[in-house]
Amino acid sequence: MKKTLTLFVFCLPIWILAQEPPILEMQLTFEDARGNRDTLEVGFDTAANLTYNPSFGEKDIASAFKGPLDVRAAHHSLLDLPGHEGILSKRIISHAEEFVPPKWPDKPCYAGAPILLFIRADHFPVTMRWNPDAFWEGRECTTQSFVTPDSRVEIADPMSVWIGIKDKRFSCMVKAEYFTVNLDPVYSAAHFSDVPYYMVRKFGQSSNDTIYGMALFFTDQKKLSPCSVYVNDLQAHGEAQTLQVYPNPAIDRLHVDRELVANADELSICDLTGRTVIRLSASDFTGTIDISSLDNGWYYLAAYSGRQRIQGAAFAK
Repeated sequence: MKKTLTLFVFCLPIWILAQEPPILEMQLTFEDARGNRDTLEVGFDTAANLTYNPSFGEKDIASAFKGPLDVRAAHHSLLDLPGHEGILSKRIISHAEEFVPPKWPDKPCYAGAPILLFIRADHFPVTMRWNPDAFWEGRECTTQSFVTPDSRVEIADPMSVWIGIKDKRFSCMVKAEYFTVNLDPVYSAAHFSDVPYYMVRKFGQSSNDTIYGMALFFTDQKKLSPCSVYVNDLQAHGEAQTLQVYPNPAIDRLHVDRELVANADELSICDLTGRTVIRLSASDFTGTIDISSLDNGWYYLAAYSGRQRIQGAAFAK
């Protein structure tokens, strides 16, 4: 009897720690402009709650964000807690509700709660990469999922109001494999009218720290998603970026198909602070732009017709 009891005591922790994989699970990788990397794991399950799930591998990180790149995920409920006191973790499994889509009565789906992705970076922009196949999952439950740094998505009612906004940043998870974004507040204010996700938090005895981020929404409903529009790059203005530049990264000269900017009056290149570093008339454009004078980093080439930006593309040097 004593041996049996001892065996049970030793086996009990293993039994407690054993867990089933969540219904949906995927990896997100992040890389800044200098090549620094970080990784998150996110997903959802009907057995998960909206605040803290150590049984699904969530581990709270109470220390301050560290440079040059530190990315952490959080439950969406963090935004409603005093002092944003919800957990920060490298792994978040959100709560999900099961429902039966009318089009596929034999295929149950799961509506997962949004997940927040907070990014502290010394060298923006940061590129987030993922496997689009993870959002198919054979159920077509998450085919309209998207990520955005624009919290107006939760303010606009109905949702179609936000979907119709031109200068919003987002990426559809099934249609893309990466999303390059600059969350520096000065840069965001200079280029966009979005209302960024952010968290003001005090770590230990330090002063308050403000961290900016994005929200990942899981959905299969077109009316709740901007995925009818394809966006996955540094500057997102509600439409695909048709302007192609090469090589990218470039060294001394940037090439652009002249036919693509035939309706433009002016071409300009700005840096990540929004400062215009090169400007030339479209009539003087020969198909290449000399960028040898630019420092290494990320830039944005825009084609203008009058005061309206008609096309653009991000590139690195």
